[in-house]
Amino acid sequence: MPLDSVTVSALAEELRAELVGAKIDKVQQPERDTILLSLRGPGGNVRLAICGGVGNARVHITAASYENPAQPPMFCMLLPVVFSIRYYSFTLTLGIAAITTVVFAITTYWGAATQFTPVDLNLVEEGANYASDVMVYSFLPKWLIFVLIAGVCAQRAKCGRAMVFEQARISHEHSRVETELQTASQIQLHALPVASELTDGKDACFDLATSIIPAKEVGGDFYDFFYIDPTHLALVIADVSGKGIPAAMFMMRAETLIKSLVQTDEMSLDKIMYTVNNELCTNNDAQMFVTCWCGILDIKTGRVDFVNAGHNIPIVKRKRGKFEEIKVEKNFVLAGLENIPFRLESINLKPGDEIFIYTDGVTEATNKAKQLYGMNRLLRFMNGYKYRTSNDMIKGIMSQLDSFQKDAEQADDITMLMIRYKPR
Repeated sequence: MPLDSVTVSALAEELRAELVGAKIDKVQQPERDTILLSLRGPGGNVRLAICGGVGNARVHITAASYENPAQPPMFCMLLPVVFSIRYYSFTLTLGIAAITTVVFAITTYWGAATQFTPVDLNLVEEGANYASDVMVYSFLPKWLIFVLIAGVCAQRAKCGRAMVFEQARISHEHSRVETELQTASQIQLHALPVASELTDGKDACFDLATSIIPAKEVGGDFYDFFYIDPTHLALVIADVSGKGIPAAMFMMRAETLIKSLVQTDEMSLDKIMYTVNNELCTNNDAQMFVTCWCGILDIKTGRVDFVNAGHNIPIVKRKRGKFEEIKVEKNFVLAGLENIPFRLESINLKPGDEIFIYTDGVTEATNKAKQLYGMNRLLRFMNGYKYRTSNDMIKGIMSQLDSFQKDAEQADDITMLMIRYKPR
């Protein structure tokens, strides 16, 4: 029987009586045998499509239910996905997103199928399509938003994983470089001579002590001492411009040249420095230079012939005098300019006299207030310090520098060499 206005009115009244608090919002009849009925209530909306006559009317629910069955909040879907980012796994995040989708789809469908109570007017078919409508009109939009956010989270996890691996690689590389630098530092320090090897077990004509503390793992300072023959002892101390590996490599080149030429004993010291300078200027694209003090002590006479190539002026103490700088002029640095002459100087030591040679890391040590240790402070300490051996004095100076610098970072290599002449 066709659905006329009388039939619709009767159905509407019955629905309104059944759905307490609901109001008929709209009635439409797009076709002769179909009526679209919309009801609005405190819990939600119902949209009914009534087809055919009253005797065999069928209702199809195409929107949200009147009772709005409980559905999981969207943030509950997002929490597992968002938390999975911390594991930096693209696959894990997508897997959790897929599992979450399935779980929440089942939960939503179950809620729609079990919590909806159809209106008992003999108008709603048993097993009406409400649950599928909820999935289409309620869950699907949420799911599309969820997929978008899950994709962003998965991509973030992927980027995070790449970043973690890169950080691990950098950390491993840094650790490897640190290990290599420590090894290089040990090799460099072990390559330096030890004063005790020159004096222990021998009736030596001198008391010799040295110390070197690089500012970094490897440094550009070096010292050396060795016998040229039984009566002549060579003393060398130098400071390469810069710090770190480049300075250390240039230092080794300078040290090798100086020692090989001095040991041949075929040229005077000024000629040796002239030759070394020209060799160091060759292929010096980094434009590094070396300050160097090189002297030869005649053990029998106490005469010291030396060349000062731009280095700190040595400090001398006579047996009954005080520590003071030698009054000599400096030559130019090594590797600065080719074919420059070097002036040979000499000083005569008497028994008990001492020479202290050092690099600028001593006088230019800096504290947190950016104050330099300075020459005046060094001389004042040396002249007031009570000591017995050269080693005692060097340890005292190091202790004084440590107290002066305190927690300030060491800015330069610190190298010292001290010798006391005491002929038999």
